[in-house]
Amino acid sequence: MENKETPKKPKLKTKNKVGYGIVAVLLVVCLVFNVVMIGSFDAIALANGTTTTKSIDRAYTLSEGTDVATRLEQEGATLLYNENDTLPLGSKKVTILGAGSFNYVQGGTGSAGGRDDSNTAMMNVAFANAGIDYNTAAWEWMNNAMGDGMNTHNGTVNAAYLAADDPAVNFNWTSYTEIHEFTAETYRQFVTDDVIGGYDEVAIVTFSRSGAEGASPSLDYDGNQDTTTGRTYLELDDNEKDLLAFCAEHFDTTVVLVNSAEPIECGFVGNSDYNVGAVLWIGHPGEAGMYGVANILSGAVSPSGHVVDTWTYDMSTNPTYYSANDQTYSNVTLRSKDKYYQYNEGIYVGYRYYETADAEGFFDSAEFQATKFKGNLSEGKYYSDLEQNGSYDAQKAAGPQATYSGYEEVVQFPFGYGLSYTTFTQTVKSSNVKLEPHGTNSITVTVKNTGDVAGKSVVQLYMEAPYGQDDTLGISGVGLEKAKVVLIGFDKTETLEPGESQDLTIEFSTDDLASFDEFGQGCYVLEKGNYIFHISPNAHGWANEEAYGADYATVEASLADTLVYDNDGEGVRVGTMNGVTATEGIVAVNAMNDITAGDGTMLVNGGASGTYTLGYLSRSNFYAGMTEIMSYQSDDLVGVYSGNGYVWSPDGQGTTPVVTGDVAG
Repeated sequence: MENKETPKKPKLKTKNKVGYGIVAVLLVVCLVFNVVMIGSFDAIALANGTTTTKSIDRAYTLSEGTDVATRLEQEGATLLYNENDTLPLGSKKVTILGAGSFNYVQGGTGSAGGRDDSNTAMMNVAFANAGIDYNTAAWEWMNNAMGDGMNTHNGTVNAAYLAADDPAVNFNWTSYTEIHEFTAETYRQFVTDDVIGGYDEVAIVTFSRSGAEGASPSLDYDGNQDTTTGRTYLELDDNEKDLLAFCAEHFDTTVVLVNSAEPIECGFVGNSDYNVGAVLWIGHPGEAGMYGVANILSGAVSPSGHVVDTWTYDMSTNPTYYSANDQTYSNVTLRSKDKYYQYNEGIYVGYRYYETADAEGFFDSAEFQATKFKGNLSEGKYYSDLEQNGSYDAQKAAGPQATYSGYEEVVQFPFGYGLSYTTFTQTVKSSNVKLEPHGTNSITVTVKNTGDVAGKSVVQLYMEAPYGQDDTLGISGVGLEKAKVVLIGFDKTETLEPGESQDLTIEFSTDDLASFDEFGQGCYVLEKGNYIFHISPNAHGWANEEAYGADYATVEASLADTLVYDNDGEGVRVGTMNGVTATEGIVAVNAMNDITAGDGTMLVNGGASGTYTLGYLSRSNFYAGMTEIMSYQSDDLVGVYSGNGYVWSPDGQGTTPVVTGDVAG
């Protein structure tokens, strides 16, 4: 077909020209409109009651990130110890010491690692920003020794500024398996009286610990092949102890910053050899959190953080200690996945163990007081110190030696513990706790600042549930396992000036209080009996011990009959968190009850003794359960003893290998 005979072709061209003209006019109108809108966007948005967008560039991002990191550190850093108001520093002159004070750990390794660059807030800069008068001469020495004069983390150690035998020249500063600190001789040579000068009031030292994905801190840090007598990565090494002793000799007092994402053993607190006046846990502050640390030290901000772990004097009192190492299969190699942890403790993890064991009188029992643990190097129990016990072989032959009596010798800082520069009262203003199935309960607390400076306070709500009130629950003759107290809610005030008050309301669902009952009802249950809700400064408030702080107040409610969340009872559970309510789709049951109680768990089938019948660690007999767990303590001998090492015994003298790596064995 020939297109030249099509009569409408010229008209189409005319329409296209008209169309192009219209589009061009519209484009011009749009451009003008955009220019006008861009210039007036803030005013228009403000007139309509909305917020405006910001121009995002590198400078803005850095500024905002620094502000967020600073505020996070100020909210989370936790004051653990403060003798004679050592902190805040105020106008005191300070000297910053310790390798960790210069090359502090910003974050974990792997995907949790923080970037180390020119924007990292070094401690001296943060101190100057907060108005803290620090010793520039001592800092210059540390800068030359570790920063190669660059005033930034770079892992370059200058041997000219260290003692001749200082192993720091070979440190891998990014390692999570090394403790990084200079020798006492280095400090004696380079931090002389002339360098200290008039800055002898307060020494600031930092103890740093790193961490990594897929790895545990070594429980056999000193390599003596025995975790019940050797040192761990989470206690002080000799160089750190020597630094504290050096500071005690040259300064009026010492402030320790704990730069670690996990607790370390802090027995050095209260040890007269070290004269530590204050301890502040700072976690891993990232690139800019050091500004927040300095603001707390100076007193510009009162600390308001609370620990989320139980800090013990000796970690070997923790049931998880004996299976926390990378244990290995003796009969198979699975490349990087041939590690496993034994699960023996059941629900008694962290504070749920320590608070429940104390409530049951375990720590005061003759059996516990006769039990031997590894000891703590820094608080006077030198049972694993080479200077005391000689060679590693001698240590191992002697076995564990440390004994403890009572909660106060076991737990140093309970879960939820944290100090402030001011004081608060917390009183229950109102409560609505009916424990109706699928219902919501609430307790309103009035918090008042009764001190002399501004600060924030945290309301912590713990539930004490009835135990052993319904014999149809749990293992027959034992009952349903329950922790003494469980944290069920918390909230923090705004900054309160002296004399100022604020009401905080904590809500919780009745159904969220239920426990899963595998061996009785096979579903979630809420046991009948009396429930006590503790408004406490930490998880140990229920005990009303002066050293840890007593309950502020309690609220009680009773449940006449056990609530059973199955198809014949209360049905599915309804939970509410942060104002959002969620309903389970079906009744929750154990879909793997054919292998329940932990396939491969060491306490099943009688445990090492052949007589343990409680499965996991049980509140009904902590001593028997701990004896079973401790008998399989890990010696860090990967692949040699399947990670289990030597049989432990209550008197600390067990030396028989549990397994030999031979499958038949």
